[in-house]
Amino acid sequence: MVMFSAELAFKGLANLIYPLYCQVCKSKLDPANTRYLCENCWSKIKKSRAVPASGHNYFFHSLWSIGRYQGVLKDCIRLFKYNKKSFMAKPLGELMNNFIAGHLDRRAIGLIVPVPLHSSKLRERGFNQSLELAVQISKRSSLPLSSSSLYRKRPTISQTELSKQERLINVKAAFAVKNSLVLKKQVLLVDDVFTSGATANECSKTLLEAGACAVSVLTLARGN
Repeated sequence: MVMFSAELAFKGLANLIYPLYCQVCKSKLDPANTRYLCENCWSKIKKSRAVPASGHNYFFHSLWSIGRYQGVLKDCIRLFKYNKKSFMAKPLGELMNNFIAGHLDRRAIGLIVPVPLHSSKLRERGFNQSLELAVQISKRSSLPLSSSSLYRKRPTISQTELSKQERLINVKAAFAVKNSLVLKKQVLLVDDVFTSGATANECSKTLLEAGACAVSVLTLARGN
């Protein structure tokens, strides 16, 4: 209790010198806040209904997304991914873990695998947002995580401005598996945003070819 009070006192002092603000609306935060978002912004994150989406052309059998790529959730993802605010992995990981606890069967998840970045992109960005989310999920749920099984063996350009067909070509044969940890495992593939599904599908195909028995996909948001 003393240590906890001392920590809060330190945060309170730091807050006087370097005010802590909500990362979205910039309102001042209580020093005990660990989400970097005010309660108002946190409450505005609109969750999806817990219904998996599958497709006949997908190699993964289920797709789950916390919400739509809009509003506060979109703002948080962009801050996290493009503004190098890697600390946002903590509240975003909390959202994902809460979703797993409420809607997925944890016993059916044998391994968490993040969508990988190519080494050149990793050097440019400084961190892999999908890995940071997967680490948060693993810490909170105690589910096993492999950060190195799936890797991107060649660089690809950003999918953002590409057509659906161009996205498929861009990531075709871009991934590989380098160990046996996925063998006979039900894999939960973690990423930030699902749009066309090209990346998730190619990753899933690669994991299945390496011996995974099934792949489900969990993302923070579903794009348009």
